[in-house]
Formats: sequence, C-alpha cells, structure tokens
Amino acid sequence: MSVDESARFWDELEASWRGGEPARADSTAAIDVGARVRRQSRSLRLVALSETLVSVVFLAVAARMVIAPGAGLFEWITAIGIALVVAIAGAFALVNRRGLWRSVAQTPEAYLDLLRRRSAARLRSLRFGGWLLLIETLAFCAWIPFAVDAGNDVFRRLLFGYAFLAAWSGGALVLLLVLRRRALAERAALERLASDQR
Repeated sequence: MSVDESARFWDELEASWRGGEPARADSTAAIDVGARVRRQSRSLRLVALSETLVSVVFLAVAARMVIAPGAGLFEWITAIGIALVVAIAGAFALVNRRGLWRSVAQTPEAYLDLLRRRSAARLRSLRFGGWLLLIETLAFCAWIPFAVDAGNDVFRRLLFGYAFLAAWSGGALVLLLVLRRRALAERAALERLASDQR
C-alpha cells in the first residue's frame, strides 16, 4: 500500500469513525478495520517466515565457515558474530510480536487496539533495526581489513569494501527512515481514532 493509499484509508476510516459507525460490528469502519487487520496478519506471517528463512541462510553460512578446511580464528569469530546477531534479532522479534497475531474480539474497538499495538511494535522494530544497522556497520568497518587478503591492490580492495558498505548501509538507513515515516503517520491516525472513540 502506497503512502497516498494509506493516508486515504486512514482519512476515510477516521471520517467513518467520527460518523458514529464504529459502534456497530457490521459497519463500514468495522469491515475496513477488520480487513486491514487480516491484511496485516498475513503480512506479519510472511515477514516472520522470511526472517526465519534469512536466519537459516545466515546460520548455514556461519556453519560452513567453521567446517571449511583451514578455518581459523577469523572464521570462528565471524561465525560466532553472525550467530549472535541472528539469535539477538530472533529473540527481539519473538518478544516484540507477542500478542500481535490476532484480535481478542471481532469488534471495531478490539481491532483498533490490535492495530495500535502492532503500530507500536513496528516502531520498536524500526528502532531496533536502526541500532542493529549501526552495530553491523561498525562491525563490518572493523572486519573489512581482516577480510581483504594482503597482496596487490590492497588499497583498491579496501576502498571497494568500504564503498560497498557505505552504499549498503546508506540504502538500509533510507529504507528505515521511509518505513519510520509511514509508521509514524499510521500511529498518528490510530491515535486520532482512539481519541475520537473515547
């Protein structure tokens, strides 16, 4: 859903909510919020599945590093670092998503409560992602010189490694900021709906 479509959805939902429709479980606002909750639930399951697959791939890479012939201290430290990041990110995801899988009731108020909790969890995830990006970027800054083999064109390979890291980290930061902007707009719309409900 684009930013414009999302904004239009929240404006229409807010107008319906203010019109008094949310009191009825079969109202347009309830149906819209219910449909949004179901879409978010599908998206939540897809994200959890993709995170699990990415984690398995990273753990497989780490395992391959340490079982490869000639694996030394550098490979072990790198593999342990990868496993540690996967474990921390996985634990955070489990704790952050607790209680967000379904609504306790099928009423507009319960759906709104679930949407608000999911919005708060999304903002926590983005904050965690920002800190994780910073830590990973610093770790790669220290890792790159050890990963580059000594020999010809060391400076060029170091420069390429740092340029790639800067491009990758910069792109990830821009994505985090765009997602944060959307999440903040959604939270503001949800807070307006919640205050109108009271």
